[in-house]
Amino acid sequence: MKTVDKYIIGTMLIASLSIILYRTFAFKSYEHKILKIYVNNNFYQEVKFDKNTDKTFMITSDLGWNKIEIKSGRVKILDSDCYEKSCINMGFIDNVGDSIVCLPHRLVVKIAEDGNFAIDAINQGGFNEH
Repeated sequence: MKTVDKYIIGTMLIASLSIILYRTFAFKSYEHKILKIYVNNNFYQEVKFDKNTDKTFMITSDLGWNKIEIKSGRVKILDSDCYEKSCINMGFIDNVGDSIVCLPHRLVVKIAEDGNFAIDAINQGGFNEH
């Protein structure tokens, strides 16, 4: 193995480790969270929850329905009448800034902290706040 190859591999390892450490420590575990729900790019509903919340509810629109579960401070889509079902396969989310998207229903479910919408690098405020 050449010296250049060792530098490239070392740089890639350091970059990977940096990303892993950032993802691990950058997202704080907030005591109280808010689930912000958007349908068709419009604010639909806000649900406050914490680690003790166990709740299941339906989101319905003219595009279809999604069944959402909040359990032990985590959120997932349990069921949907969309044809892809990729929103169900995303599983649980639990960090501020995490989101689940159902493209056929134009549904976005995003976790925020204490009523403050967490704008990330991907979504620069693309949703209408209420």
